[in-house]
Amino acid sequence: MPTKNEDHKLPISYAVGYMLKVIKSGKRINKFKDEFNAIKHGDYDMFLDYIKEPEPFMVQWSRGVIKTDNFSQRAGDCDFVMMVRAEPSISKFLKTCFAEYGSITDADLPDPIFMKCAAFEISLRNHNNNIRASKNIPWEKKDLVDVIDELCVYRNIPEADKNILQDGRKFLNRIKHKPTATSWSNGITKFNVAWTVRNKYLIQLV
Repeated sequence: MPTKNEDHKLPISYAVGYMLKVIKSGKRINKFKDEFNAIKHGDYDMFLDYIKEPEPFMVQWSRGVIKTDNFSQRAGDCDFVMMVRAEPSISKFLKTCFAEYGSITDADLPDPIFMKCAAFEISLRNHNNNIRASKNIPWEKKDLVDVIDELCVYRNIPEADKNILQDGRKFLNRIKHKPTATSWSNGITKFNVAWTVRNKYLIQLV
């Protein structure tokens, strides 16, 4: 099991990171677009509806209630529980995508950067969703820019660090949309700073 600061080595980070590399390569992902959007946005309910792999047996105790089934973000279950429930479907998704696109070599970015970008977005979304659930605020789909702004309010993260996290988001968007106004090496440097800030506030998947 990956330790703290190594959540980019989780299956979900491999799966989403691989698909980010597919996107950057210019290959079309229409065949898997819905599943990819669901998992990278942290919409585990929707992702499980798409993949439908058997879910592992789990027992959750929360607010004096023991639960073994019918887990759902919409019902207020935390994202970590949903991520664990989705792990068999995540593994199947990665295998299916790899069978479609095969091994891809990227000349600009090493594989760990793709996986860290995946963990970066998912961890920010997970933490924000978990805080919202603890406040009985219903789950809703949000753009990452708004997720970061909201999470920084909840966690009292200062403006300077919020801006660094937003720089990490902008780098991730470059991978998704491939603008080339600045060098990839400069982008990696800024993203690594954002990764460090994320870790400073323990905004991690494990």
